[in-house]
Amino acid sequence: MAQLADRYLWPFCMGGYHTSNRPFQRLTGDGKLIDCHIKEDERPMLGSKHSCFEDVERKA
Repeated sequence: MAQLADRYLWPFCMGGYHTSNRPFQRLTGDGKLIDCHIKEDERPMLGSKHSCFEDVERKA
């Protein structure tokens, strides 16, 4: 289970803060995240929950 967290959970969380995080970009580029398969306007309802990042200044 630790490998799952290292490969998916950590990059996903870091991507909430810093979208240019290399592992996050790789997961996104490879279409491994649910957000890659739904329309952008549907993401608030159907996509991954990022509410814990609402008050965080995101970096590109």
